[in-house]
Amino acid sequence: MKIVICLLLVIWCSYSWAEENPPPSKSIAELTEEISANNQCINLKTVGFCFKKTRNPPIGHKLRFWQPELFMETVKRPGDYVIREYGVLLGQTDKAVAQVELEAITAQKSLTVTSGSQQGSLNSSHLEFNETHVYDVPSDAIIDSLCDDTPNTTLGIHFLSEPNSVIWRDILKTKIPYVPIPNPMIDQCHYEALGATANQCMKDWGALYPLRGFVTTQNQVVASAVDSLRAIKSIEDTQSGYVIKFPLNFSMNITTDKVQMVYPNKGQCLSVGYDPAQLENNNISKDGKYVWIYWHQRECCM
Repeated sequence: MKIVICLLLVIWCSYSWAEENPPPSKSIAELTEEISANNQCINLKTVGFCFKKTRNPPIGHKLRFWQPELFMETVKRPGDYVIREYGVLLGQTDKAVAQVELEAITAQKSLTVTSGSQQGSLNSSHLEFNETHVYDVPSDAIIDSLCDDTPNTTLGIHFLSEPNSVIWRDILKTKIPYVPIPNPMIDQCHYEALGATANQCMKDWGALYPLRGFVTTQNQVVASAVDSLRAIKSIEDTQSGYVIKFPLNFSMNITTDKVQMVYPNKGQCLSVGYDPAQLENNNISKDGKYVWIYWHQRECCM
């Protein structure tokens, strides 16, 4: 009975807070206004010749470019959001359940993990945690016109960490699941090449696994980027146990794909593992929220 009352109180308080203090948000149009044929992220190049049956003659040009595939949104409180069109779909129940499970797992009340400021939080002052959401970027007519064999993206939700709160908060997990690489190798990722150890090392950003929301780092921006990429990997990993995992139309490749911050600031496209100090410079979010675009490298015959 006490558990039911506590849950109801959490739901009521969350709902009241949301009503009185609606979170600031951005529209999809505002976040994608830089996506155009002139964006340096696309980086369209001709990289050779190719064979295409539908052409006459059948010899065409092989194009390589980067396509904006996903929004990756991280927030500090369950149910918060930046992207307006998607955020309204995050329910108050998800907020409440995520918070209750977090407290049950960590045995700490109203836990907030921030960079270097919570000495008592989970016995680490270098621990970051983010709720993470992965959504499609709407199709772009200019980019889609580059190649008629490039699949269009749809408008939809791929991943929400709140309904997966138990797995996403498994801080005690020490083994690297589903990947046949030794744990000590993961701890040394900053010494390894990007994509080393079965494509899991992200240089100074650390390791892609384990697929959880806790990241050991003093850099809030890096933690957001790492959680974003872990969420994408959770979509692809058929053994991860996560729900709300609508499949992607591409395979993640951290050695060639790029990320671009679009909130709180709009930046350039960056390779995974980019210098953490430079990444954090003037990019720390006052509200702890970040939005990234995931750019996937594609090739086609034109």
